[in-house]
Amino acid sequence: MPRKRPLLSRVVAMHREAEEEEEYDPANPAVGSVASVVRVKPRPKVPAALQANKNLILKAMAEAQKSVASAPKRVEPYEVSL
Repeated sequence: MPRKRPLLSRVVAMHREAEEEEEYDPANPAVGSVASVVRVKPRPKVPAALQANKNLILKAMAEAQKSVASAPKRVEPYEVSL
């Protein structure tokens, strides 16, 4: 039976000194949390004639679920160290 390897890493919490946050100043955009604005354009609507109907979407979802459920379980090979 293979032996388990010892834990080689650690998680450590770092203590930081309290830093005061500066408020956003529009006159000085380098100071503060928001210095720019991103505008997102809405996606164009697809005409109803080109959209898949509800029954087709439900059939595709059922087939995908069946495919995922019937897939064989993958077993990860383990390393053997000498």
